[in-house]
Amino acid sequence: MDGVSSAKSKLNGSALCDWFDEGAAQLVEHLKNDDMDDACPNFNPGSEKTVAWWVRRQAHETTVHRWDLERALGCITSIKNGIAADGVDEFLDVFVRTRGKQTLNSTLVLHTTQPKRSWTLSPATKPGRIDVSAGTTSDSQASVSGPSEGLLLALWGRLSAAEAKLSLSGEETAAASLLTL
Repeated sequence: MDGVSSAKSKLNGSALCDWFDEGAAQLVEHLKNDDMDDACPNFNPGSEKTVAWWVRRQAHETTVHRWDLERALGCITSIKNGIAADGVDEFLDVFVRTRGKQTLNSTLVLHTTQPKRSWTLSPATKPGRIDVSAGTTSDSQASVSGPSEGLLLALWGRLSAAEAKLSLSGEETAAASLLTL
């Protein structure tokens, strides 16, 4: 165990909260002040390795976990449509396109109703990967559409398709590979 991990493992209670607050403050300071185009490594193959990538990733991470907390407290505020639609786009790019664990047997189109956006997901030639492209295709075997917030939360497994008020058409098995129906 390295020195940082060893020191962290001894923190508890308010000391752990203080450690977290200090790290969060440092992260926010960097995200606010660093040039968005500055080089910055990340874990997403094929993405731009910039500070801007991390600003977007942290915005969506915070949004979904804020929703989790509000749901637990029974006081949910909605996720703005534009943020939710961008969250769907980011989820598809970061966690679907490159993760190598997905299976998709046929083409699936996802639509958000506000704002109107769509993505086509197709089985990739590389096993466990899914090709993602903006827009729709006429040869899709299934589609899922609904509010951007609902689609985002369903993709993250926070809501079922029914709870998210999503409409499914075509082969449900294609949608079931990404969503809880």
